[in-house]
Amino acid sequence: MRLIGYLPLGTAGRCFAFDWWHLEMGGWYNAIIVQADTDGKRNWPPIPDTARNWAYRLRIQDSSSVE
Repeated sequence: MRLIGYLPLGTAGRCFAFDWWHLEMGGWYNAIIVQADTDGKRNWPPIPDTARNWAYRLRIQDSSSVE
């Protein structure tokens, strides 16, 4: 399964913290930084374990805090 999606208007080129939430055990897992392309489109990272249930969140990163 691949997650493919568009981010809201005004987010083209913006960086986001992408975190997976393990629904069965709880807790955030494998936070990474992702960036939208110039159209606001982003291919999400692969699901850590497809045999488990996951949710995710995106948090907008301030450009001064992204390494």
